[in-house]
Amino acid sequence: MRRLMIFRRKIFIFLFLNLLAGVFLAFWGWFYIPKIVAQVKNPIAGWFNPALEEIKSPNFDKFELQGENFKFYTFDSLQISGYHIPHEGVYKGTVIALHGYRSNKNKYLPIAKHFTRRGFDFVAIDLRGHNESQGEYTGFSYYERKDVLRLIEFLKEKYPHSGPFILYGHSVGASTAIASSVLSQDVKMVISESAFADFRDIVPHYLNYYAGVDWDNMAQEGSRFVFEQLHIPEDSLNLVPVVQRLKIPVLYIHGEKDPKIPVTQTYKLYNNTASENKKLWIITGAKHIDLATQYGEGYYDKITAFIEDNLLLN
Repeated sequence: MRRLMIFRRKIFIFLFLNLLAGVFLAFWGWFYIPKIVAQVKNPIAGWFNPALEEIKSPNFDKFELQGENFKFYTFDSLQISGYHIPHEGVYKGTVIALHGYRSNKNKYLPIAKHFTRRGFDFVAIDLRGHNESQGEYTGFSYYERKDVLRLIEFLKEKYPHSGPFILYGHSVGASTAIASSVLSQDVKMVISESAFADFRDIVPHYLNYYAGVDWDNMAQEGSRFVFEQLHIPEDSLNLVPVVQRLKIPVLYIHGEKDPKIPVTQTYKLYNNTASENKKLWIITGAKHIDLATQYGEGYYDKITAFIEDNLLLN
């Protein structure tokens, strides 16, 4: 009888400890995993990507560029870091490059000359919370669109010749470009790479991509917790109503096999865009960040040709 009592006690303790572990994991899953997604330099994310903690200044000399660093302040007093590379030859406009989530402005240094040689000033910034810019959380375009408006005003003051402005973004940067474009008359064109149409649709993909969690069957709850973490309304990252007001030229580019933001997101944007001058470019076999690599030589020539052709029309 005594052995039976001891055995039962061990079973009870085992089950109780498993219950505690389950409660802990549930709490961690519901409340902390969304933070891994929303907090740019999250410590756990940093374990898997140590580069998140590294602060990198642009190396203009490496790419034989005559760049100038600058800083400006957002509506909520965050300092944003960026750089400006002047055009060559006859001036045509200013291209503003907006990187994706957990990337930075330095990714554009190798391609800047594709634009400057064609007469465009080239500007890139670290989005809030990234690299040299201040901030802790991303807004997945909600706050960043306001930052872009501040940037445009800053550039017009510091470089009086600036404009017309072409917003060129990738991923979250592309969605930011789209959202910003309808808020400023100075923006005359959008180049969108791998944008989302409605962030609620891709929350499961983000949770899986960044946290390794398959929440496909819990998308609504996962979405709610991410939006709560960001302190923004749940419908604020639905860009369909935005593109229904978008009247300027826009080039939509997306990888056919993008695992992070499905290509269907760009189809949704394209199909709802009001502009009569819109173009859809799906790159066969490409994923999320390898568009230029998969397409091969001429990728950026095709983008600059779209810009030049439509500037002539305007």
